[in-house]
Amino acid sequence: MILVDHTYSKKWLEQFDLVDLPLARALLRSLKLVSHSEFEDRIAQLVLDISNKTEGRIALFPVSRLPNKSYLNNEKRPHYGSAERIGQTLTNIERANPRFQVAPTVKGMKSEKTKHVVLVDDIVGSGRRIREYCYGLLGKSVKSWCSYHKCTLWIVVYAGHWSSVEALTHRFGYLHLENIKLWLRLPDMVTLGPREGIRQLCSKYAKNTPKRGAPLGVGDLMTQIIFQHGCPNNAPVVLWASGKNWKALFPNRGIPQELNSCFDTSNTDETEAESLWQSAQYSLAMAILDRMNRGKSDANDIQIIVVLGLLSRGIQPDKISQLMLRNQGEISAIIKHAKNLKLIGEDYRVTGFGRDLLDRFRHQKASSRTLVQSNEDAIRFYYPQQYRGIQRKSSS
Repeated sequence: MILVDHTYSKKWLEQFDLVDLPLARALLRSLKLVSHSEFEDRIAQLVLDISNKTEGRIALFPVSRLPNKSYLNNEKRPHYGSAERIGQTLTNIERANPRFQVAPTVKGMKSEKTKHVVLVDDIVGSGRRIREYCYGLLGKSVKSWCSYHKCTLWIVVYAGHWSSVEALTHRFGYLHLENIKLWLRLPDMVTLGPREGIRQLCSKYAKNTPKRGAPLGVGDLMTQIIFQHGCPNNAPVVLWASGKNWKALFPNRGIPQELNSCFDTSNTDETEAESLWQSAQYSLAMAILDRMNRGKSDANDIQIIVVLGLLSRGIQPDKISQLMLRNQGEISAIIKHAKNLKLIGEDYRVTGFGRDLLDRFRHQKASSRTLVQSNEDAIRFYYPQQYRGIQRKSSS
């Protein structure tokens, strides 16, 4: 079941005014849902990639809020989060590969002559959690090893906002950009001009939540990634901050049992159609959604069409992965395939053949629908005067 069509989501949408429903649905379509298996597979892939390119022992640490501290002597009870799931994934890697050690002691790393320290997390939003973990984990010995290049510090995350990633390298002089491994590079808020409508929607309805002071989430980032193990606090608060006047879709950043089925269903086509809509490719986006409704959506064809559409709007190739929320390697493979088909030139410009393909896709016949008896009032209801701020130009 696609998230936007789920009964649970429809109840959440009922909280929006009728005029704001299209943008609220667009917000849901723009989210990338990451299942348990997807998350674990990508994290393992990034960690093993480090192993394939290095030598020596590797220490793996799941990033948690309270590193190396026992909660038994504290007054507050523990809160389990992504670190426990990551720790289980890393333990499976350790069992299959003797080069890895999960959360070894400083004494153990010294005796094993550990060459690499890898911190693993699900997302770099503001970067605060990793900074705090580094301060708590990296004692004088480890910092000294890294500073004198006896040990290399790595960070592995499923997704990250690039400005926060760069900030980490400035904070820790021994951490280099090439040693930060991301599966998905997320856009920063400042680059999201086309999503201004969704941003205004989130700000408007955040006033009904307990987190009205940070409508777009921590760091003002408006993160689009939702993990099956939890919603990041960098996502818009209308999604996760429940209160007296607002019922969140992911209450307190938890994932309701009813929505687990949505993570088992790929919403990639809808997310990519939304990226076209945000880049003003309206007819192309609608054509993709129509094909989905007819059950004629071929993933490979859709991916090429989306890439062609974004390139035709002047989007640079290195920015496409951020808009489509896809791994850069996947986008490079799609572009290479499009070049082989002569849809894209060596300068990344869409060829005449590519433009013809886009035009044909835009103007394909809409899905046939059963005709019903209607009247003027019904037509006015189903064909509004405007959609998402775009005025209807014809009454036909």
